[in-house]
Amino acid sequence: MEKQQKNLKKDGTKRVLNLFNLLNIQTILVISVLTGIVLISGCVEEKPKPFNPDDIGNLSDIVESGPVDEKTVMNLTTKDRVAFFFLHNPGCGHCFDAEQHLPEIQQMFGQRIIIYKLKIRESESLPWTNDAINAGLFNFPFTLAVGSHSVENEIINKSNIGMTSGSGVYEEWKKNICLQFKNPPSNCSKYLNSKTK
Repeated sequence: MEKQQKNLKKDGTKRVLNLFNLLNIQTILVISVLTGIVLISGCVEEKPKPFNPDDIGNLSDIVESGPVDEKTVMNLTTKDRVAFFFLHNPGCGHCFDAEQHLPEIQQMFGQRIIIYKLKIRESESLPWTNDAINAGLFNFPFTLAVGSHSVENEIINKSNIGMTSGSGVYEEWKKNICLQFKNPPSNCSKYLNSKTK
């Protein structure tokens, strides 16, 4: 009887060890499979979404401080976005009236545009104010639209910047912005059909 108890104990211990080994093997297999899945999923390259010019996203911000250097603007143009400068003189009634149309521009172009609302007489608006004055603009506010159309050989060609002077030229703002896109959104079609060079 003692011998039978020893054999049963021995058999029970073997069974427990076998079960333990089996669980370890299963655990190792599960971990290996999961690790393999993680490694494989990390190797699978996710295809970028094709560019959709009509995907304008949310409203862009209106940036009210500068300075805004040419490198920042060049960066935007490589992403087919437009920098729109609204250069105003505080206290100017025409500027105030024109400013009321900035939300419309935001709505129309969303994240495809960055609006820079800068004061003309502040150093932060340089060199953009000088570009407007050198181009012969003289009534406030000045607007400048700078996009891929303005860039040649990785340099902003000042003569290709879309510019306006004064108030009441809001449709011209939209046309200038549309002309700056490499791939304009479809809401630009009415402005591009009347394109003049």
